[in-house]
Amino acid sequence: LADGRTYDYTRIVDFVEFQNEVCSKNISITDEYIIDIDGMVFTKFKDHYALSLCYKNSEEVVVPSSVNGLPVTEIAAKAFFKNNSVKRIIIEDGIEQIWVGAFYECQNLEYLYLPKSVKYNTQNEQNMGVSSISFERCYNLKEIVVHADSPYFTSLDGNLYSKDMKELIVYA
Repeated sequence: LADGRTYDYTRIVDFVEFQNEVCSKNISITDEYIIDIDGMVFTKFKDHYALSLCYKNSEEVVVPSSVNGLPVTEIAAKAFFKNNSVKRIIIEDGIEQIWVGAFYECQNLEYLYLPKSVKYNTQNEQNMGVSSISFERCYNLKEIVVHADSPYFTSLDGNLYSKDMKELIVYA
């Protein structure tokens, strides 16, 4: 990066290749498409950003709803992979998709806030909404809180359910 910081591009390249395959988007890996803001790496697409990687060494992370005037609408697969510093994640409204394994092996994650904008992945498609496999190996997850106006989710006793309470999505 221009300021001398470095990070492992492998995970970003993996994300972009996966994104290209699933969404048929053509991305070039250059600094104009990748922005590192305070330990969070965002990949720029035509009209939005995706949080590609969070290596922030902090107990609380707030995923912003916009970067450089464009909305952030996705949290990529393994974006928080093995980030064992984070205990609380607050996702701002505007994020719609949380990819499979986004929080994979966040072993110290205890709390997650989901805004009303996050969609529900009913068919476990790899690029849609939230499913139980978004939280694999999050052994210390104790509480998921959902915005009261979410059309897709509700939470009870810290657990994540479909809005109609017919499906337990994540047992915290």
